[in-house]
Order: sequence, then C-alpha cells, then structure tokens
Amino acid sequence: MRYLANRVELGWFLAGFILLVVVLNVVVLFLNNKLMAWRGYGTGSRRLVQCSSGHRFPMTWVPGLTLTSIKIGVDRRLTKCPVGNHWAIVQLVRMEDWTATERAEIEGHHQ
Repeated sequence: MRYLANRVELGWFLAGFILLVVVLNVVVLFLNNKLMAWRGYGTGSRRLVQCSSGHRFPMTWVPGLTLTSIKIGVDRRLTKCPVGNHWAIVQLVRMEDWTATERAEIEGHHQ
C-alpha cells in the first residue's frame, strides 16, 4: 500500500512540474511578443522582414519558435527568400520603415 501512495505522490509532483513548465513558457512567449512590439516590430505573428539582398516580404514570425528557419539572435533568421528564391539571413523591419503598400499587404493576410 505504501508503494502505491509513493507512486501517487510522484504523479502529482510530475503533473505540477509539467503545469509549471507550460505556464512559464506561455509567460515567456507573451513577454517576448511585448518586447518585440516595444522595439517597434509590431504585433501579431505576421511581420515584415528583409533579406540580406534587400528583398522585403511578409513572414510568419513567432518569437521563440521557428519551424521553417534557423534562429540567429532575437531578430534574425536563416530562411529561404521567396522573392529572390535564395537562402538568406532575414531580419525584422521596424513599423516606421514600412511603406503604405507593405502595410496593406500585411493587413490583407490577416483575414
């Protein structure tokens, strides 16, 4: 009977630990998104980026998570540029550097 009680206590401990890890990850992701907005990169997951060749295009940019690119620092990633069809280091473009056309293109993707 004592063996079963120890297993139940361990189960509750692991469940609490997993919950703590999930909550901390959500908090860090939220704070990272706020930091990106504060630095002038905008909000949301769709952001404007510029590749090392100068091409600008919208990209899904989730802070702390990369599925199709390799992170290089906070605001740079190695990914394939769809405009020039080449691999390049892309970086975020600040909101004040966007043109009206680029703003309309980004907003059109938020349907």
